[in-house]
Amino acid sequence: LETNNFLNNLPKREHRLNRSLSDVSCFSKQLVLIGTTCMDFSSLSAEETLDICPDCEDDRWEFKAASLLEPRNKSELKKELGKQVSAFANSGGGNLVFGIGEPRVLQACLEHVGRQPMQDYLATMVEQSVEYPIRCFQVYRIPFMDSRNGSIFLIHIEDSPAAPHQAKNERQYYYRISGHSKPAPHFQLELLR
Repeated sequence: LETNNFLNNLPKREHRLNRSLSDVSCFSKQLVLIGTTCMDFSSLSAEETLDICPDCEDDRWEFKAASLLEPRNKSELKKELGKQVSAFANSGGGNLVFGIGEPRVLQACLEHVGRQPMQDYLATMVEQSVEYPIRCFQVYRIPFMDSRNGSIFLIHIEDSPAAPHQAKNERQYYYRISGHSKPAPHFQLELLR
């Protein structure tokens, strides 16, 4: 009953198809609502983050290898960020994690691109990856328990009130469905307006 009252009180724009309380994300600086539990990613280790991640990608989680953050892969990173940021912002939000490879193995990510810290670099790349630029996201550097072994990076993207967002490089709108980011059909875009 409380769930229905909460959802019924949301503005029409925020009341998307198939939305349930477990899909609603709250974002207050570093808190993220996952299901019914608030998660503070800034206080977790990479190993603890891996433990809370689902066994495979779903509509709220996408995993990428650490190698995607290497400078030689910049164009591929730009394309992938546009696609994933567009999809999550248009589909209720989610988490993009760099440093989890196949099969669910932690990989240490680079800490800097040139002199710029990776966290700042990713924040800039996310802002530039879609049109309209999104503002409702947070980049987390999550160290390994033995911090000498590096860290992973998690980008939490909120459901955007300014949706739909288009991936800049491809000029394509995306959404999340069945654990994948796919080009959004016209009717999906109309639901977001």
